[in-house]
Amino acid sequence: MQNVEILQPKNCNFSDIKHEIVQHADEIIDTATYPNGFVLKLTQRAGEIKVWTNRPLIKISENTYQIPD
Repeated sequence: MQNVEILQPKNCNFSDIKHEIVQHADEIIDTATYPNGFVLKLTQRAGEIKVWTNRPLIKISENTYQIPD
């Protein structure tokens, strides 16, 4: 299993992020909208998590990415 870390934009409080969570029988979808308009969508199913963004993430290291400011 590989760990991937996605860092919030600098100067962004967690409470400023709008989360919309939808749960179905076979998946959970968490759509996070940041104050700067960035959207991060996580779709979790048994054994996998898919990540979608409306803009590219910034690669910091092999397993760490940053959401742009």
